[in-house]
Formats: sequence, C-alpha cells, structure tokens
Amino acid sequence: MDHPLLPGNPIAAIMTVVGLVISYYYWSKNKNITDDHLPLGLAAVAGGLLGAKLGFVIGEAPIWWNDEMFWLRMLYGKTILGGLLGGWLGVEIIKRVLGVRRPTGDDFARVIPLGISAGRIGCLVHGCCQGKSLTDVFGQSTGEWLGRFSITHWPAPFIEIAFQFAFLLFSYTTRHVKFLRNQHFHLYMILYGLFRLVHEFARNTSRYSNSGLSPYMVLAAVCCVAGCVGFLIRDSSSRQV
Repeated sequence: MDHPLLPGNPIAAIMTVVGLVISYYYWSKNKNITDDHLPLGLAAVAGGLLGAKLGFVIGEAPIWWNDEMFWLRMLYGKTILGGLLGGWLGVEIIKRVLGVRRPTGDDFARVIPLGISAGRIGCLVHGCCQGKSLTDVFGQSTGEWLGRFSITHWPAPFIEIAFQFAFLLFSYTTRHVKFLRNQHFHLYMILYGLFRLVHEFARNTSRYSNSGLSPYMVLAAVCCVAGCVGFLIRDSSSRQV
C-alpha cells in the first residue's frame, strides 16, 4: 500500500531536526571532543541533509519518473541511508581540509542512533516507511495467525528503533575493547547496512520493475561496503602506529 504524501504535515521534518539537535548536543558534550567539534558537526549535518536528499532522488527518480506526483515526491522525499553516507563523507572531507587526523567515529556512533530513532518516531506519526502485510512477509497461514492479535503489518519503524538502541547498548558495553576502539562508526555502517539490506524485504518501499530490488537495498549495500573499507583502513593504520 502506497502511503499518501502529506506535505502539510510537519511532524516528520520536525522530528528529523530534533534528532539532529539531540545528536549534536550529546556529541558536543563528549569529554573527548576538542575545539574542532563545530566544523566537524556542521559538516556531518550538512553532508547528512544533502546525502538524504540526493540518495532519495537518485534512487527513486527512475521509479517515479512518469508519475503525476513525481516532483512532489522528489521535493519531500529523503532517505536515512543517504544521510548516513553523506554525513560520513562530509566529515571525512572537512577533516582532510582542516588536517584533523584523530579518529572521531566512536563519538558519532553513539549519537547517530538517537537522531535516527527520533526520525523514525516522525515516520510513525507521518505514516510513512511502513512494513508490508504480514501475509506478504510470512505467508498466508502465519499472517492470518498473527492477525488474531491485531497485527496485520510488519512494524518496520519499531523494529528500526529497536535496532538503534541495540547498537547503542553494544557500543557502550564494548567501548573499552581494544580491537573495536575507533571502529564503532565503521561497525555501525556495516551492521546498519546489513540490517537494512535484510529489513527491506519486509518494508513497503519502492521497487525497480519486477525485480523486487529497492533503492534502499542498493544504498544499504554501499553503506556496508563503505564501512568494511573504512574498518580495514583504520585497522591497517592502527597496526602501523
């Protein structure tokens, strides 16, 4: 079921902004943050906003090109995966410009899940990013059985919020593990990419033709690969120190 676009409903946009503010506040209060936190934080926000929009347009435009609401969809659409990749690139670029060499990913990895969770609350209120019918996900018999408990669709936003808090718990409990030090953001990209790659099969998102492949599967795969590359580069550089 394709959810209606509600351009007059500001909740999703408000919750996205709230998530960004919460994330930046907690990140800037981290005792490990130095005086360069402002340009890095601004680069993350700017890159995230740009990536969220570009990721949606590049991914969804081929699907909706002939749709009568094409421009409205492009205007209001955005994607968290694109925002994550854009924020990462924004920080990496500004770090090179400013000559910042210290790792900052662990600090970001413990606040980004808070922002994404706030954004998903906006999705719940807005009515977007919902899951498929449980009959489509699990088959008719299982879907009908779960329907007895008034559960008819996969609770996609709730599942994603659960993932975000699970990663937060993991990050805080493993923050002193030497092998994972300065790798938490790369781990987040890998795990979130894998999570979304699988989760897309249960989400009611746009698909390319009859292939069953969604733009977000592609973005999730890119996110996972980028995280793996970043992890290996960081691991290699740490071994050389």
